[in-house]
Amino acid sequence: MNRIGVVAAIVAGTALPLGVLGVAGVAAAADGAAWLIFGFAVAIPALVLGPAVALRTGNAVGIALAAAGLAIVLTVAGDAYLRGAARAGLPTSVVLVAMSAGAWMLLFAPWIWVLLLFPTGRLERRLDRIVAATITVVAVAFDLLAIVAPAPYPEPWEASPHPWGVWGPADVLAPALLPVFLACLIAAPASVVLRYRRARGPERRQLRWLSVAAFAVPSALLFLWVTYFLFGGAEVVLVAVAVFCVAIPLSIGAALLTATDADVWIVRVVSWCVLLLALVGIVAGATALGARIPGGAALIAAATAAVAVLGTIAGRAPLERAVGAVIFPRTARTVDELRIALEQVHRGDTPPEQVTEILRRGMRDPSLVVEFAGDAVATDRTVTPVTLAGSRIATIAGRPGAELVPQRVVAAAAPLIELVRLRAELARALRDAERSRARLVRAETEERRRLERDLHDGAQQRLVSLGMSLRLAQRHAVRGELDVDRALDDAITAVAASVADLRAVAHGLRPSSLDDGLPAALADLSSTAAVPVEVNLRGAPIPDTVGTTAYYVASEGVANAVKHAHAADVAVSVEQDAAALHVRVIDNGGGGAAVTPGGGLAGLSDRVRAIGGTLRVDSPIGGGTTLWAELPCAS
Repeated sequence: MNRIGVVAAIVAGTALPLGVLGVAGVAAAADGAAWLIFGFAVAIPALVLGPAVALRTGNAVGIALAAAGLAIVLTVAGDAYLRGAARAGLPTSVVLVAMSAGAWMLLFAPWIWVLLLFPTGRLERRLDRIVAATITVVAVAFDLLAIVAPAPYPEPWEASPHPWGVWGPADVLAPALLPVFLACLIAAPASVVLRYRRARGPERRQLRWLSVAAFAVPSALLFLWVTYFLFGGAEVVLVAVAVFCVAIPLSIGAALLTATDADVWIVRVVSWCVLLLALVGIVAGATALGARIPGGAALIAAATAAVAVLGTIAGRAPLERAVGAVIFPRTARTVDELRIALEQVHRGDTPPEQVTEILRRGMRDPSLVVEFAGDAVATDRTVTPVTLAGSRIATIAGRPGAELVPQRVVAAAAPLIELVRLRAELARALRDAERSRARLVRAETEERRRLERDLHDGAQQRLVSLGMSLRLAQRHAVRGELDVDRALDDAITAVAASVADLRAVAHGLRPSSLDDGLPAALADLSSTAAVPVEVNLRGAPIPDTVGTTAYYVASEGVANAVKHAHAADVAVSVEQDAAALHVRVIDNGGGGAAVTPGGGLAGLSDRVRAIGGTLRVDSPIGGGTTLWAELPCAS
């Protein structure tokens, strides 16, 4: 867990005890529950998404968001507690009363830091650093001036004494800070827009979420002042405050928690807002009801809180589904279609390939395609990765400039896409097996014909000639005209030539050097090669069939290195483990080797597959070639 995430979690967690104080104040004063619940509601997005952003990304924007949510809770909970203290005698301090006089700036100042830090978590520009420092100084200075201003504190503390006395100029200096404060509130969203216009790529997409919501901050303050001076109250401005307190965290969460997670987090935050509002309302109502029963307030509040918390845990998942269906109906419909399609596939009613058509309808993109590993994807397309059990199995490629596919849709489509991938791989493997079988049949036919030609043109002709010579010698022997020594010498010579021909034919089937085992055959191969060949062989004795295939892998690799790659050095490595024999042939030649139909590597691949093995070729241009074969070899 990163330190920034821990700090953000601690900051957000501080809101809990402050909320308890606010509930206590509401219970004591029997008033202000609506204001307290409203404050909690608008603070929840920042309190939830702040730690989430910090923990997930390590971005300092998460701390600023958590601080903004904490400031809201501090303002409303502090106001509720002070009202309870004034009406019911809860313990308090005149210093706290004095500090609350100018605390309203806390509702705005942290949001300036949020806007200026986004999206990198750093104050990148000098002007941003100036605005951040100015807003902090102005907020602190305004609160200090409000403490010592001669005017009475807001009700119900009009009669409260000034703990540090009064200072006449404070009545003039405090209002003079307001234009500076407003200028900072305008400069921060203007900085966001300016960064958006200059940004490119992912950063531009992130800033797009915030560039509109940011202007709700100065708009809310202007709305506050207008309603206050015209109507003498600020209740109407609560709507504007709620807008930026909810819109900015959601925008930042959508941007920093990746676009595919945006709808997930929005649904989650809205659901938690509903649940926590219900929780606070139930606890506040129970506390107020219990206050009328002697000695029952604490017990009723604790029991109600326990029941509400349990109900919140049990009802979160159904509520998230309901909220998702309301906020993102198209996403919910697509997820439902994918779920039904998966059930139909499991029953055998439909093929899984319909997932592509469902995604096209859901994303309203007729050009959308699902690409698997090895498929070519256009560089200008919008690509959403598809993962299953932590492994990337495919990508969903949409039209250029389209939004990424929502994560809920990707998660629902992943099982179907995996089935499509497995079916495609199985079909490809069957096609490869059919082609390989056909090549093996052709190779067997050609090899049989070659053997027939070699036997007919070589050993057979010599043996026929030997038979005719012996028949002729027999006739000469009858007549007494036979030269026995010469006839025997001719027969022995013919037999030796026939044996040589037969050995040559047999060598084409199986190298004679393998008669002494694979190590001897590889040693013979290295000694006769045109370039230096280093051989490294380790392992137990190898079955003859596997050894023969391993020899052909090494022989083909060395031959290609000399003939095609013009390598200066070749290394042959043969290692055996409990399950397989691993053969590697590595050269430092020109690379560019590939398995092509009718080529030597294609025939070698068929030979390896015939015994259940696999063959891979890694041969970048100019980077040498590595020929790797894995041959099943139970020891």
